[in-house]
Amino acid sequence: ATVVAVREKLRLWGLKPEQIAEIEKRGTTSDHVTIYAPSGGIVIHKNAQEGMYVSTGTRIYTIADLSEVWIRLDAYESDLMWLRYGQKVEFTTEAYPGERFVGTIAFIDPILTQTTRTVKVRVNVANPKMRLKPGMFVRAVARAKVATGAKVMDAALAGKWICPMHPDVVKENAGKCDICEMPLVRTESLGYLGLDATKADKPLVIPASAALVTGTRAIVYVEVPGRDKPTFEGREIVLGPKAGDYYLVRHGLAEGERVVTKGNFKIDAELQIQAKPSMMTPEGGGGGGHQHGGPAAGKEDTDSGKMGMRLPPTVQAQLHAVLNVGEQIDSAIELRDLDAIRSVFADLQRKVGGVDGQKLEGHMKMLWREYSMLLTNDAIEGKEATDLKTSERVGGMMNEHLASMKSKLPLEYGHSPPTMSVINPKFRQQLAKAAQAYLAIQEALAEDDSRQASDAAKKMADAITSVDMTLLQGEDHMAWMKTSGELKNILAGVIQAEGIEPVRKDFALLSEEMAAAAKRFGIVGGALYQFKCPMAFNNRGATWLQANDKTRNPYFGTAMLQCGEVIQVLPGVKEKGGSDE
Repeated sequence: ATVVAVREKLRLWGLKPEQIAEIEKRGTTSDHVTIYAPSGGIVIHKNAQEGMYVSTGTRIYTIADLSEVWIRLDAYESDLMWLRYGQKVEFTTEAYPGERFVGTIAFIDPILTQTTRTVKVRVNVANPKMRLKPGMFVRAVARAKVATGAKVMDAALAGKWICPMHPDVVKENAGKCDICEMPLVRTESLGYLGLDATKADKPLVIPASAALVTGTRAIVYVEVPGRDKPTFEGREIVLGPKAGDYYLVRHGLAEGERVVTKGNFKIDAELQIQAKPSMMTPEGGGGGGHQHGGPAAGKEDTDSGKMGMRLPPTVQAQLHAVLNVGEQIDSAIELRDLDAIRSVFADLQRKVGGVDGQKLEGHMKMLWREYSMLLTNDAIEGKEATDLKTSERVGGMMNEHLASMKSKLPLEYGHSPPTMSVINPKFRQQLAKAAQAYLAIQEALAEDDSRQASDAAKKMADAITSVDMTLLQGEDHMAWMKTSGELKNILAGVIQAEGIEPVRKDFALLSEEMAAAAKRFGIVGGALYQFKCPMAFNNRGATWLQANDKTRNPYFGTAMLQCGEVIQVLPGVKEKGGSDE
């Protein structure tokens, strides 16, 4: 027992097994001992001197492996929109003027430095020739090609898998990191462009001088085509972030439309002075009181034409569906449920887009054109809200627009909303069976039951194989072919895995793929709750889906069942009569 204790003590001092064996073999003591560093590198600081007494924790030398270095950069708050993990960064040094080096963003500090209003960004850089020295001053540039929604468009990363711990490990298919063996994640989960890297994903921009900015909204004057004389109409749009001398347009304009970039203030003033009808004041008579937000909410309609107007029954039902969603948004805001708020705002956009304005004529058509624009802008902002304060502000504007719409349009009551379908309902029903099997895997892992997880994986693989992909067409068909292939490969690993830990690693990949499928195609049934456990896989973190909001962690099981929180709610699709409700 004494020999074992001494061996352990020597090991804790840092001696190698070979050294301990040599001491035993020698059988005599020595007043000198060699302490080996735990890793190779260059001594950059010497702390201890010969003859110095040291205790546990005393630094003797500082050693660094300079074959790869970190660059610590300060990014301004306004730059964060364009920065992503895994993004390439170019930088120059004072020592080598004119020469450019390239690194990869490996960490973006979650905390903003209050005094400088900057965020620390860490960049990993290969340094095989040891030219980059610790302490050097560098200047860096990150060039971001952006897509809609301010996502970074990178052809080298689109639709691929990346390691959250090692940004240089990028693969075409799901798998594990070659360095740390942790499950890879989809690049779009880190803010990159998704699977559809098409021209439609490129953002629309306008010169900053074209926008009369009113908070997150703006008024632009758009040329009306086909007129004998130059004619312009005012239009409210939703702005994205500003990039240099341009604004990204989140909603409200289409490619090819011509906007006024100089003199828009003059046009705006002329319209107000003359009180002429326009897109923003279809009634005319502004008399200097021109409001970019449309008619005043709740104002009594004195237009005698409303008494004789009648909306088509289909449009009546569609507008009532819009009003019903507005009430749901109010309820969600009252409950202060941000995920639910974003979900119903997205539903508002769908319902507004489903109104058949082509069945309207004359003044009613012009009125709906305005309200469609305003309500869609509300929906765009609301579904992307990041805090309750923004949701409440947008909800207030929405209620003003709905109240004004009710006062201006001859709405009747007793109609139900129409139904419409985008994805074939049979496909969604088949996909729902795979989702149910996925949820069974999640529940089995939460109970630490690897055998049941494997059985559920077999059922999910069968369900995926049974999905009739001919029910989809075009891009949806191609996307499902890729998705189903990924799901089958991952499930094969789950079925063949021995022990529960390998199953949990594959389940992390399965969850990423299943969430992407749910978002793209929709799944029949109730909402799916996307959770995240920040401690999974040595604090790398991992997500999963559940049918309810009661945390049941599949990565730690009964040991830490309640670890995790809801990060997103994926609304379910309700089917009625073979179509989406």
